Amino acid sequence: MTSRLPKVRNSGQFALHINDAPLYERAPAYDKNGKPYSDFMMLIPKLNKCSMSELKAKMARLQAVLVNHPEVVFADLNLKINVLWVSFKPKVGLIEKICIELQANIPEARLVSGEFGVHR
Repeated sequence: MTSRLPKVRNSGQFALHINDAPLYERAPAYDKNGKPYSDFMMLIPKLNKCSMSELKAKMARLQAVLVNHPEVVFADLNLKINVLWVSFKPKVGLIEKICIELQANIPEARLVSGEFGVHR
């Protein structure tokens, strides 16, 4: 029987997990008290076509935004499909705030799932 636990490498404040398990198995849906988390997804076109140095720079900019929000509990960057998934403790206006900050750092990033102002 093979383990589905991710291989982990630390990179600054984030752990990089190499795991082929589906996102629904990895992304937390509820906190320890059963309260649901909110989430959103952003498309970052051509991310998987970047050079390694450009990819590292973009990942550092993503990390710089996400670490400033203690409500963020999970982030997954899928390079195969150029998608960033973020799960967080619900807070009014947080999706909008994080997305604006992410787009300021990576202008091509686009919100594709999650709506501004709906998570109360």
